[in-house]
Amino acid sequence: MQKLLAPEALSRRVREFIAAEAASDRLDLRVATLLDTAVLFGEVPRGDVPALVGTSDRQARRLVKPLVDRGLLVGAKDAPLRVAFPLGQSERLFPHLWAPSDVATTVMLPEIEEALRVP
Repeated sequence: MQKLLAPEALSRRVREFIAAEAASDRLDLRVATLLDTAVLFGEVPRGDVPALVGTSDRQARRLVKPLVDRGLLVGAKDAPLRVAFPLGQSERLFPHLWAPSDVATTVMLPEIEEALRVP
């Protein structure tokens, strides 16, 4: 599982994802630190967001909105922002988690093979 998720490289992949989205004007590059912090700690108190993105409270809310709208962060109005990876972004953030759709997967672990065998 460690090899599939590659957590030691997740921060780099998050920053690369944000950079690519910023280059396409879909996200602001300043949210990279926010999303990276959310990934590292699981959640970020809303009061910490302005300092993380280096803006005022109002501007910080404007920067957070696209992350919430896209499902990258979730949280009730006054609750901390929690990291959430929508399925559409999973392949970019966890590239080895699933086999490519054009590759047939026929490899099974012996335990699974045994469990599926009809007596």
